Amino acid sequence: MEINNKAGFSLLELIVVIFLIGFFSSLSIPSALNWKRSQNINAYTRELSEFIRLVRKDSRRWGASCDLKVKQLTSNNEGNGFLVECDYGRELKTNINCEQDIYLSKLNSKKECRLNYLVPPLNRENNIFQIVSDNFSTTPNGRISNDNSIVIIIGSIFYNQGAKQLNCLLVQSPSGQVKHGKYSKIVSNN
Repeated sequence: MEINNKAGFSLLELIVVIFLIGFFSSLSIPSALNWKRSQNINAYTRELSEFIRLVRKDSRRWGASCDLKVKQLTSNNEGNGFLVECDYGRELKTNINCEQDIYLSKLNSKKECRLNYLVPPLNRENNIFQIVSDNFSTTPNGRISNDNSIVIIIGSIFYNQGAKQLNCLLVQSPSGQVKHGKYSKIVSNN
């Protein structure tokens, strides 16, 4: 009796395996992209929270009052979402241009501009947007000098296509305490 030993796979088996690999990868790639986007949102939220805490600490350390101004970025621009201007109580220096100083050497940075290096960047790589309710200021003792608390909503520019996550930071006035949470729109039927 003769035994037919053929090594290998038939064409049909290879086609089925390739189809299954393609099918399962088409299911997993969108999930992986949404996971990456949500992780970018969470990372930016943590960075921004720590940055606000750092500005408050710097205000207390140097006895300065700092203004955090929201920078409106167009879709073509990249950069920081805030501009920080601190008054350290010495003579008024009107010739300091922090926008220009940012692009110069960080080691030679003026004290008035050093916090601008630490603002978390908004760029095309992280695909993040932020909506801020108002500019805010810190006092020399690290408190927030606004009348109302500041709300910062952070999300992905792909919100309508996937990653339906909006994070929220609440900077309480006057304590300056930063609280994290998830943003949800509450609609009342009144």
